Amino acid sequence: MNAIHISDPETIALIERLAETLGTNKTVAINRGVREALHKRGRSVELEHPKLRGGPKAELDARLRRETKEYVRLREEKTGKRSGSRIYWMLNRHGPVETVKRLMTGGPSEGLRFLAERKRIDLAVENCVLDTAFEALFPEEVKERARENLAYAHEIARRRQRP
Repeated sequence: MNAIHISDPETIALIERLAETLGTNKTVAINRGVREALHKRGRSVELEHPKLRGGPKAELDARLRRETKEYVRLREEKTGKRSGSRIYWMLNRHGPVETVKRLMTGGPSEGLRFLAERKRIDLAVENCVLDTAFEALFPEEVKERARENLAYAHEIARRRQRP
């Protein structure tokens, strides 16, 4: 649990006034105040939590971990060295949806190229974005990027099949 220490007397007085006005405690008052401020500025208040409790996000998290494990195994098989993946760290820190969005920034990744060359495009995170079980979690621009990246990967795989 993270604690916030507030030492500014004016801020403390404002929080106490808001809590009294709302008829609640200071933590709830701060939460509501921050949510209202974010909403007013058009910012999302939906948060990703590393500890998920069922539903599509939990399923996505589990799938990403399974597929990352297989990806790491393939890497180790190719290099002969122990390997790791930043995806586990990202999942723990940002949750599954934000992790996928971050992995999809820019163009196709080196990891996607690696999977295409081994004809294991099935392990690409882009597939999760387009899976009907998870597609509602992602905005259209992420889905479009996933389609573009997969087209690129399929082209690599197709070229490798030529004699």
